[in-house]
Amino acid sequence: MAHDICRRVRYAHGVSLSGTNVAELLQLAYSPWSERARWALDAEGIRYRKKAYLPMIGEPALRVRLRRATGPVSVPVLFTDGGAVEGSWDIACHAAAHGGRDADASILPPALRADIAVWQANGEVLTAAGRSLLLLSLVGNVPALRESVPRPLRALGPIADLLAVRAATFIREKYEPARFSSESALAGMRTALRALRAAIGKNEFVVGGRFTYADIAMATSLQVVVPVSEEHIRLGPATREAWTNPALAAEFPDLIAWRDRIYAQHRSPGARPPR
Repeated sequence: MAHDICRRVRYAHGVSLSGTNVAELLQLAYSPWSERARWALDAEGIRYRKKAYLPMIGEPALRVRLRRATGPVSVPVLFTDGGAVEGSWDIACHAAAHGGRDADASILPPALRADIAVWQANGEVLTAAGRSLLLLSLVGNVPALRESVPRPLRALGPIADLLAVRAATFIREKYEPARFSSESALAGMRTALRALRAAIGKNEFVVGGRFTYADIAMATSLQVVVPVSEEHIRLGPATREAWTNPALAAEFPDLIAWRDRIYAQHRSPGARPPR
C-alpha cells in the first residue's frame, strides 16, 4: 500500500517540453506549497528551472498549458517531457522516483510513505487554515498588497494597487476562506501544531528517525505561523508581518526553532527563489 500512494501520481496532458530534459516548475516564490515542491526537487537532485506564476493574470495561460478549460487549476505545476505533475505531493513523488537514488534513501522511502502521507495531510490542514486567516485580512492591507505586485508593475502606482486588490480578492474567493471562521482556523492550526510537537518531542525528525518529506511538509507549513528567514524565502516587511501569527508564535516557539534547524541542516540558502 505504501508504494501505491506514489504510484497514483497523475501526469496531466500538458504541453511537452520537447525533449529538453530540464523540467519547468511553475510556482509562486512565497507559497509554502511551491517551497515544498522546490525543496523536494532540490533534495532529490532533479534539474529544473523556475517560472513565476501570477495569480489571476496567469490562470488562462495555465489552463491552456494543462488543456483544462474548466475545473480547478493551481500551482505548483512541474512540466516534464512525460506530462505535467500538479501539486507539491505529486511533485515530491515524481522527484523521489526520478532522482536516481535508491528508493530507501529518498525523501519518500517506501516503508515510511504511509506515515509521511499522514503528515502531508497535517501540513495541508495547517497551511490552508493559515492561508485563510491571511486572506481574510490581506485585502485591506495595502502595503502588503503593494509588495505582492511584481517589481516591473509597481511603477503603475494606483493601477498596480487596484490590480493587487483584485488579485487578492480572486485568490480569497478561489480558495473559499469563508469555510474557516477565525476561531475554527486557529483551532485547526493548534491541533496540527500540537501533533507536530508530540511527534518531534523524542526525535529531531517527524517520522522514521531521519529526514523525509514529512519534515519538508511540516517545516514549510510553519510559514503561516512565522515566515522562515530572508535567506530562504524573501518577503517584504509588510508581507512578513502579515504572514506572522503572534499568538501562535508565542505558543509554539519550540516548533519555530525546530523549523529553523531543519532549514539550516537540510536546505541550501542558494536554493531560494527570487522575489
